[in-house]
Amino acid sequence: MSDLDLPAGLEQGPLQPGDLAQIHEALWRAYDIETLDRRLGFSWGARIDQEVGAAGGSKKVFGRLLDWAEEAGRARDLLALAWTGKPGNPYLRAAAERLLPDLEAAKTPYDTGPSLAPLPQDRLEALVAKRSRIVDFTQFQARLTRLAGAICRIEDAGGPRGTGFLVGRQHVLTNHHVVSAAIADRSLGAGVVCRFDYRRNADRSATAGVEARLAEDWHVDSRPHSQSDVTGTGDPAAGELDFALLKLAEPIPIERQSLDLPATPPVVVPGDVALVAQHPGGDPLSVAYGVVTEFPANGLRYRYNVTTEPGASGSPVLSADLDVIGLHHAADPARVPRFNQAVPLHLVARAVAQRLDLTAL
Repeated sequence: MSDLDLPAGLEQGPLQPGDLAQIHEALWRAYDIETLDRRLGFSWGARIDQEVGAAGGSKKVFGRLLDWAEEAGRARDLLALAWTGKPGNPYLRAAAERLLPDLEAAKTPYDTGPSLAPLPQDRLEALVAKRSRIVDFTQFQARLTRLAGAICRIEDAGGPRGTGFLVGRQHVLTNHHVVSAAIADRSLGAGVVCRFDYRRNADRSATAGVEARLAEDWHVDSRPHSQSDVTGTGDPAAGELDFALLKLAEPIPIERQSLDLPATPPVVVPGDVALVAQHPGGDPLSVAYGVVTEFPANGLRYRYNVTTEPGASGSPVLSADLDVIGLHHAADPARVPRFNQAVPLHLVARAVAQRLDLTAL
C-alpha cells in the first residue's frame, strides 16, 4: 500500500508486543472467522484462507492474520477495519482509542457515505465523501507520466490484440487470452509487437509509437482464464488468473519507468474510483473511469462500471491515486452488460513470485 492509501490516523510507528496482544484479543473476542473474513473480503478484496489459512480455530487464525498485517505495516489498519465493523464492542473500542490516535481518520477507508457534520456558513469546500481526499498535484502528475510511458498496445500479424504494461526493465504483463495463439505456437511470438507511446497529438493525429519485439524465450509465465469469465456462470478456480508475462528482446531504456507488481492486496472499497487506461479497439491510448462495485468469487475478481471496448484486455486498472490494482480482462457476457471485470494484481504477483523473484524483473 502506498503512503497515499494510508489514512493519517494510521500513520504511526511500529506497534509493541503488548499492543499487538491487545489487538489480537479484541479480534478473537469480537469476531468469528466467517464474519471477519466477509469484512476483510468486502473491504480489502482479501480472504483469510488465501492469506493465512483458516485452520486451527479463531485464536490461532487471527494470530496469523495479525502477523500478516503487521508484516505489511497494516496492523493498525486491520484494527480499524474490525472496529468500524463492530464499533460498540468494548474490546475493539478500547484498542482503537489507545492505538488509533485519530479515530475519524481511521474510519476513512470503511465509510463511503457522505459526511453528516454541519459546516460553518462561511465554508463552501469540505470533505463530502469519506473516501475522497486531496492529493498533491505534482505527485499525481509524476505518476500519470510514469503510467503513460509504461502502457503499450499488443499487436501481431493480424493487427491489434489488446493492451499491456511494463513491469520491469524487460517484461510486459497482459492477458493470457490476448496472446493465447502465440502461447499455443511459440513461433508466433516473433510476430508480436508491444507498441509504446501510441497516442493522439493535439491535432488528433496519432503518433507512430515505439515498437518493442519479444525475446526468443519470450513466454515467462501465464495462467488461463476461467470459463466462468466467458459465460458469467460459476466461479473461477484459484489458478485461473488470465495473465501472461512476456519478455522483451531488449531492456527498455531507464527513462521509461515500469509499473509496480505488488503482492500485498490494496485497500479497495466498493464505491472507490477505478480507471482503466486502455487501447480501445486498438485506438491510441485512452482512459475511462467509474467505480468499483463488488468483489465476486471470494475476492478472485474485481468488478466496476468503467467503460471498455475490445482491445482493452490486459489494461491496468488504477485507483484514484494511479496505483495499479487489477488486470482488466473481461466484461459481463449478458446482453445488457452490468459490469467490467479485472483480476486483482496482487494475485497475479503472487502467482509470478512462485517462479520468479519479483525484484529481479
